Amino acid sequence: SLPCTFSLGKSPIDHSALSIIWTFRDKEILRYNKGRTLSQARLSLDAQAIEEGRVSLSVSNVTVSDEGTYTCVVSYNMKQEQGVKLEVAAVPMVTISRSKENLRCSVSGFYPVDIGVTWLRDGEPIPHSSNIDKAIRTWSNADGTYTLNNSLSVAPGGDQREGTYSCQVEHKSLPEPLLKDLQLVYRGETITLSHSRASSIIGI
Repeated sequence: SLPCTFSLGKSPIDHSALSIIWTFRDKEILRYNKGRTLSQARLSLDAQAIEEGRVSLSVSNVTVSDEGTYTCVVSYNMKQEQGVKLEVAAVPMVTISRSKENLRCSVSGFYPVDIGVTWLRDGEPIPHSSNIDKAIRTWSNADGTYTLNNSLSVAPGGDQREGTYSCQVEHKSLPEPLLKDLQLVYRGETITLSHSRASSIIGI
């Protein structure tokens, strides 16, 4: 919930003299007046908390579009105004796959857009070289989150193609870097691929 408090003055509260208005992006989204609440969907006030001078706004099923600064205006004996900023972070879903000699790390559903994706081989960052080609593409989704594809092309060359390849993701929503692994083994014309370190990721 988004906190907002006001000075009670004398108790009990005279609800007929109390007005509470919450706004977002210069639009009124909730109004409490003379004991009645009018609000948009997913928004609510705790009526009992009002008696204690707390008029916090509860937002259910938070989405990326809810991010921003909310303003609480309370009129009771005098006008009191507070601004509260809501920040949203969506946890990325990470998968790693192979297509011929290309490895792809797909990171989806994350927010904000700033994210770090690093390829590792046997636990060490893969440097840029003539045998390694990395391509990154990022785009926005309909719900305001982002998706990123980071492709790794491993050119023929024996040792360059074998080992444990990891996609390491760092993001504001993650308490620590997330790793997804693939075991790549090259034998003649055959590439064997196995998954390890499976992880379960939860979104917003």
